[in-house]
Amino acid sequence: MSFRVIGAGSPLVDYTAAVSECFLQQFSHGCKGGTVHISNAERGKLTAHLGSSMLRTPGGAAANTISALGKLHVSAAFIGKLGDDDDGDFFRRNLEDAGVSTEFLYTVPGGDTGYCLSLVTPDAERTMRSNLGVSTAWHPEEFIPQMFSGSSWLLSEGYMLHIPGFVSIFDTAHAAGCRTALDLSSIEIARSMRVQLHSLIEEKIDFLLCNADEAAALTGVSSPEENISRLAEMSDIVVVKMGEYGSLVSGNGSIVHIPAIAEAPVVDTTAAGDHYAAGFFFGMSKNADWETCGRYGAYLGGAISTVPGSQLPQEYWQKFLDKFDL
Repeated sequence: MSFRVIGAGSPLVDYTAAVSECFLQQFSHGCKGGTVHISNAERGKLTAHLGSSMLRTPGGAAANTISALGKLHVSAAFIGKLGDDDDGDFFRRNLEDAGVSTEFLYTVPGGDTGYCLSLVTPDAERTMRSNLGVSTAWHPEEFIPQMFSGSSWLLSEGYMLHIPGFVSIFDTAHAAGCRTALDLSSIEIARSMRVQLHSLIEEKIDFLLCNADEAAALTGVSSPEENISRLAEMSDIVVVKMGEYGSLVSGNGSIVHIPAIAEAPVVDTTAAGDHYAAGFFFGMSKNADWETCGRYGAYLGGAISTVPGSQLPQEYWQKFLDKFDL
């Protein structure tokens, strides 16, 4: 079976909690706004202080995008690995309910499903502390051309790039005639793999998505306009997301600015970039121009920022369709 978009990433279960700035300083090491991998023991210490007020939702960067596409009736599938535990069952059930194919979503006997604690401060910034569980247990030979035959796009997340041999997935997809997209998803990845990413993007990535901080880490300059100009030399399509300042989209030799769309106060930026990507892919599935694709992305990215957690309530999907007369 072929799909419009196939996602490959870490299938995680998100646990979202509102915390104070003091909580972050006292109980969570690492930079605010970033992602740090933690052990199960560290998770236990954090959750002991958080109590039972956490919101559980299916998560993972690529999975969030693919789930949103399924809810928009874009044919989509997800490649990932789950543990045989309650979180794994919860994740699979939610993805299937969204209309996404799980034929490439494998359960590892005795394994633990990955999770992410999303700590949201009063300024709506989210600080993520995660454990990837069995989601990184991939071997290059597991990626076969039949996964991608007849499909249009493979979307992967930056978090997967540290897995030895994972980048072979892009070659396999290309060999099957499937174009490739990478959402960096993490400033830590952009900083630590800067040199490798330059080669990877130039040689294997047709569509690059990143935020302004990630773009600056890649290029070494701070101007978003200069960033996207440099990144456009590496990849056919580039999106640089700038939060309240909107986004920049490069494609076919031109750069367009897309204003942010915020119809309610921002309460949690978790999965904002993932939903922007979903809106953009939705636009491409309709053969829309870059500006329209960006506007779809801006709307969904803005919408998810007005609710807690990584999933939009059902009524928001109809609001999206009504907003753009779809």
